[in-house]
Amino acid sequence: MNPNISVVITTFNDAIFLDGAIKSVATQSLKPSEVIIVDDGSDDPDISLSVNKLKFSFDVLFFRKVNGGASDARNYGLSKARGEYVAFLDVDDLWSFDNLAKKVRILEGKPRSYFGCYGGYVCKPSGRRSEFRSFDGYLEPDLIGKRLGYPGGAPLYLFRRSALEDIGGFDVKLNQNEDFDLILRLIQEGYLAVGDNEADYVRNLRMGSLTRNKNYKRSYDNVEAFLNKADLCGYFSNQEILNRRALNALSCWKSYFLSLQQYRFQKELLDTVFENHRFRKKKYLPLLLYRKILGLIL
Repeated sequence: MNPNISVVITTFNDAIFLDGAIKSVATQSLKPSEVIIVDDGSDDPDISLSVNKLKFSFDVLFFRKVNGGASDARNYGLSKARGEYVAFLDVDDLWSFDNLAKKVRILEGKPRSYFGCYGGYVCKPSGRRSEFRSFDGYLEPDLIGKRLGYPGGAPLYLFRRSALEDIGGFDVKLNQNEDFDLILRLIQEGYLAVGDNEADYVRNLRMGSLTRNKNYKRSYDNVEAFLNKADLCGYFSNQEILNRRALNALSCWKSYFLSLQQYRFQKELLDTVFENHRFRKKKYLPLLLYRKILGLIL
């Protein structure tokens, strides 16, 4: 057990996964001193009863609060944390047995200018793996969350609690990409990080989560809100902002195209794509043609 590690797990109407998440922490080769569970106003008021029945070598602390969203719940858990290091585990995901031990070992050899240590992930049921680069130092902002770049998801990091408190935790005004925003603000404050692509994290990609739902317009607007803040705060280069706006629009367009919905909005999305990015490859010519057809029939 390491008294310097706090684990924060948040839940909202998905407590069915809670037992598996806590057991994932319990099987760590290096166990934390506490697991902080924050129920963000679930419909079931008796979630804490199932938690109290679980007996582990570390403290399991349960808190229930009025629903405020993922960022607010994580910030609440952070405010209760007592460890020098903080790890966030999504309630439906799991860790490899050596996740905490490896990251603590690396971070303890680094100065306090390092905000954290990251690792890779494997998705289930697909088996797809991350492709991050091994790195030690200043993370290039344009590469956050990108293939052959660095993770943008907070659960892939072990953080120094002091660094998170220094920047005020997660931005509660963001409903998506709040993890990216957190990492980018740490970078802007001059913090460094270290990590590799070893699959220390198991992601359960299930429909119904905030980032995997059928409300495509809401997801699009949420990402746009983050990009507007990123543009205002100068997180990315000008070209990277344009690229990310185009890719957000393209992702939303694909969803509506495959579901045969919202043709007028499809046209608007494609206008956004080609306004913000020059797709020179021949494979994008059908997009240009489809956009022109939409313009003629609407």
